[in-house]
Amino acid sequence: MKTLWHQRQQRHLTQQLKYLRLVFNDHFMIALIFLFGALGVSYANALKGITTLWWGKPVLILAFWALLQVGQFASLIFEADSVFLQPREADMREYLRGAWRYSLPVPLTALLFVGLLAFPFAVRGAGVTTLQWAAFLLILVLLKSTDLVRQGLGLLMDQQTAAPGRFWLAQGISVLSLALSVYGPSWLAIVAILAAIGWYMWLTTTFQRVIRRSRIDWLVAIGREERRQFRIYRFYNLFTDVPGLISSAKRRKYLDVFIPRLTLTPPHTFTYLYVRGFLRGSEYLGLFLRLTIIGAIALYFIPTWWAAALVAALFIYLIGFQLLPFAGQYSNNVMTFLYPVPPASQQHSFARLLTVLLLLAWVIFVIPMVWQLGFSLRTLAAAAIALAVTLAFIYLYAPRRIAKMQ
Repeated sequence: MKTLWHQRQQRHLTQQLKYLRLVFNDHFMIALIFLFGALGVSYANALKGITTLWWGKPVLILAFWALLQVGQFASLIFEADSVFLQPREADMREYLRGAWRYSLPVPLTALLFVGLLAFPFAVRGAGVTTLQWAAFLLILVLLKSTDLVRQGLGLLMDQQTAAPGRFWLAQGISVLSLALSVYGPSWLAIVAILAAIGWYMWLTTTFQRVIRRSRIDWLVAIGREERRQFRIYRFYNLFTDVPGLISSAKRRKYLDVFIPRLTLTPPHTFTYLYVRGFLRGSEYLGLFLRLTIIGAIALYFIPTWWAAALVAALFIYLIGFQLLPFAGQYSNNVMTFLYPVPPASQQHSFARLLTVLLLLAWVIFVIPMVWQLGFSLRTLAAAAIALAVTLAFIYLYAPRRIAKMQ
């Protein structure tokens, strides 16, 4: 079983690295560098004027409690395993141990990275001492490790009835431990660390004892792993084609008001298809909404006009760049080749949709800029720079990129 786990782990890592090279390409890395640079400058400037806030500690506790929910148990169990591995079910102990160890690095790295970034705010805005914050980060590591053990226990058949109770107990212990580490004297932080260690040891001992006699619930294990990998590959699909990934579509009748009332003639065929596909699909609509909302929230906290212009331009670029693969949404549909529509009409229809979406994002970004900077020449300059980037992306970059993709 150790050999089987190592083979699967190696194959999975190789596949992930292949897609990550496509995700973090040159354009995306440059955009991320400028984005984090602008946000870092704004974060440093905002910290200079911050004093201790009454809501600082509750916000830290809730934010990191939410971050603890990120990261799932990666079992790498497939549908065929319910047949071929079932005779070796008694030997799956080492396999699940390897899965637990494999699941740790990514969520722990994310927790520690965000924890280090939040350290200046915790000290200045929440009044947390360095010792308290070190205990806070240690508790986060213990709680996430315990959470992955709990998820592993949830794959065992005779543990299904106890799973809901363990989930709510884990949430209560998480919030209580994090609160004890940032409130009160140092001995409370020590109590919180001991509580987290005790929770970890109890669940780990339970896992070691139960796994010897319990059977795996293969349907649950396969379903969870399929959903976990689907979320990962859906993100990769924003940058490149992922074979075998099936995107979900929903009717969303309430969005029909945004569908243009066009005569169904050949010049409007692809306009109707693209608008319908965008509104019904979960992929690109969710991407557009998430990036637009995140960009608007980021702009609300940026007090300098040049940083606001840079962040708005970068978010517009990111939105447009990740919408570009939607241009080939119907390229592999044989029915579209039967339409009496020239290829130029398809390109024009997508360009029109891209123009509407990016200009809508620009308008939404201008609102927090005006709210933060007021009506001034600086705000006008920031909005003008973002608009220039939007138009340059639509009319200069997008046609060349789409032609290269096709």
